[in-house]
Order: sequence, then structure tokens, then C-alpha cells
Amino acid sequence: MGGTNKSEVVRSFPVDSLGISGVGRRHRRYTTHSALTVPALNNPEYVIDWPAEKEKYPHLQNLPLQHTDASKIGIILGLPEYCLQMPLECREGHRGSPTAIRTKLGWVAFSHVPAHSRTIQAKDEFLESALLHTA
Repeated sequence: MGGTNKSEVVRSFPVDSLGISGVGRRHRRYTTHSALTVPALNNPEYVIDWPAEKEKYPHLQNLPLQHTDASKIGIILGLPEYCLQMPLECREGHRGSPTAIRTKLGWVAFSHVPAHSRTIQAKDEFLESALLHTA
């Protein structure tokens, strides 16, 4: 998830059945039978204000993109749920600009967002070093 975990053993616990829906898409619900819970993840701490960022890119302006806070990731879908993550539509701009894909769960955008557009607090030295070299 952007950081490293060299010394901690993370225990996971199985969940028999879990309902999943996209933000604002509660009328369409999917069920997974292979979910695991994890008490905490070693997530990077960064925030991207996609509703503001998308206004800079014509190909993203009309998409319902959500504010992203990586430190608050609530669920990670694994390979058994790949059908929920498959691209149904793709919006690409010029090289170096964000790309968005529409999945069964809704739209998701990804990109290297310039440092002035994000707030990042490194959790460990490795992540801090990686950010300094890629920002």
C-alpha cells in the first residue's frame, strides 16, 4: 500500500459473507464470501481532493469522483472480486494526466498527483525516501 512493513505480523480473520456497494450506489450490492478483516494496515497518509483536481482535466470534469484519504482505506478487494474491479469504461487524457476507470462499484481515478496538490505525511523512513524521489 505504498509503505513497507518489516517487523509486524498482521493477523487476518475470515468473514463468511460481506456486502459491497460503491459510494452512492447502495441500490446495487455485491456479496463476497472470501473476505478477510485486518485490524490495521500500514497505509501511506495522503489526501487527494479529486472533486477539485478533476476540474483541471477536461476528460474528468463530469465524473463523480470522491475525496480520497489513503489512511482511511476501509476495504481492499482481492483477486476473487476482480469482476467488481474490471474496467467498464476508461477516461484518459494526455500523458502524465490522471486516468479514471468506471467499474461496477463506480469511478476511480489514479495518477501521480503533483506535490502541490496533495497532503502527505510519511509513516516511515522508506516511504519518506520514496516520496522525495518520486514527487
